[in-house]
Amino acid sequence: MDIQEELEKLKKELRITRVLCTVSSLLTAGLLIGIVFLSVNLLPLIRFAEDVRPVMGSLKALDVEAVNGVLDQLETVDLKEFSDAVEQLDMDTLNDTLEQVDKALEDMDMEAVSTAVQNLNGVVDTLKSVSNTLSSFFGVGE
Repeated sequence: MDIQEELEKLKKELRITRVLCTVSSLLTAGLLIGIVFLSVNLLPLIRFAEDVRPVMGSLKALDVEAVNGVLDQLETVDLKEFSDAVEQLDMDTLNDTLEQVDKALEDMDMEAVSTAVQNLNGVVDTLKSVSNTLSSFFGVGE
């Protein structure tokens, strides 16, 4: 009978082990399903975060104090007064003027303008040099 009791005891322990293994397997399967579920649902969020990263870098470089200053200035603007001023603008005349400016800019030879600016800068440098020479000759500025 001693062997019979041992066999019953082993069967009981085997049932307990089987139940624990089943519970452990179910928990593991649940974890795997949870990981897959989270991966599928978080993938769009991860892609969004990758798209937003450059914007966040730009925001870090933003001078918050300057933005706050501009916002404070905007709070002092009388929107009614601004609206009235905009209503008084003659939009047709403004558009015509802008078209004329655009046409004038198109007609300009930018290379000639650039050359003229360089020539003027050369004249300014020459005048500064002459002024410095005369100042040192006459002892002015010492």
